Amino acid sequence: MLHFVYRNHASGPLSRRVVSLDAPSVLEWFRSALAEARVADDPAKLVIEKLGGPVYGFSSLFEAAKRLALPPPVDTDDLRRMLHAHLYVEGGSEAIRLDDHSLRVLTDNDEVQLAYFFFDEELAQAKVERSAWLLTEDPDLPDGAGEGKFKRPVEVTTLEVSGEPDKAGGTTYACLFTFRDSMSIPGRAYAWQAVRVPELAAHLRATTPASDWPAEAIVLRAMVEAGDTSIGPALERASRFPIDPVANTWPRPPVAWAGAREQVLAMTGGQTTHAAHPERSIVHAHEHVAVGCMHVSDSFGFQQWVIFDDLWAARHAALAGSILRYASFWDPFVTSKAATKVSKIQTEATALEQRWGRSIRVGAPILPYAAQRTLAKGEVIEHVKFGRGAVLGIDGGKARVLFRDGVKTLLHAS
Repeated sequence: MLHFVYRNHASGPLSRRVVSLDAPSVLEWFRSALAEARVADDPAKLVIEKLGGPVYGFSSLFEAAKRLALPPPVDTDDLRRMLHAHLYVEGGSEAIRLDDHSLRVLTDNDEVQLAYFFFDEELAQAKVERSAWLLTEDPDLPDGAGEGKFKRPVEVTTLEVSGEPDKAGGTTYACLFTFRDSMSIPGRAYAWQAVRVPELAAHLRATTPASDWPAEAIVLRAMVEAGDTSIGPALERASRFPIDPVANTWPRPPVAWAGAREQVLAMTGGQTTHAAHPERSIVHAHEHVAVGCMHVSDSFGFQQWVIFDDLWAARHAALAGSILRYASFWDPFVTSKAATKVSKIQTEATALEQRWGRSIRVGAPILPYAAQRTLAKGEVIEHVKFGRGAVLGIDGGKARVLFRDGVKTLLHAS
């Protein structure tokens, strides 16, 4: 049996489409499917029939098979050459990874990133610590606590706090599968130290976040109420709350928990419910694990927050490891050598985003960019293509502006 997984925010509460394919290997599935495509009236429709719906860019290979009368690939190397020549992806050769047991592809549709995976049952069983979350279709994860120490497979960012109360120990992980400015893959993995899920609500009430907390954690903290004895109610409130305004204006100076709700409401203009369909959001909260599937729009579907502690991870080590990998790399089957390279790139990207956030001064007026007006150092502008940016410096008729994806040089009236 072969597994197909389409990672796409519009594909249900967990942003995945999972399909079982009746084929002994990746190569044999492509040999058969491409042979059909050569004689099909509509190759794109054939993709939909076989994979349970459209897959962005994938039909290009099937259309090429018909247009060029491509013969079925004879081996894995032949299939690799065919994919690199005819499969449409947004990215270079690194975006297509093929071996005897799997095909992993990363692309985007100019609005949000997407990925899809073909892998056989042999790989799924041999690497269950990588495949478990891909094949999970129910957001209501099993609860339970295990014994022993969970060894996390990837590095995560620790969420620093001040005023932390005495705790018995433990770690709570927050894996955020959200998207900002088209960046949706892989996600982000964080950890609160010296706290577990049963105490997380009280922990958030008693601590003050550092300025590098993600917007999701800031909102979750703000949604905690004085009577909450677990994180479930706060996660329910957060599933309805408009996150984007907070993400676009954070970081701000940390405040005590008592003023957290007022702080995020100021960022949303007092709005407490997002404009999508909050009633479609799904929250499952247990003692040691909680999952929130937040519906954000009809076009982009859901985003997910997965929260679990080290005791849950010790009981469900393969699933916990798979979730952390899914939040850290677009390719869950990536080798350790490649992972190091990807991790370095992601670390640099995170540092860039944090620098960008610090440069956007709180309360600064947002000025629309026009080449005909004069810019000044420290101004915050809005560019139709690059988004919001801070002017770093001026050199005659050129301005260096830090946007979320890097520094750009713009013309202005000197």
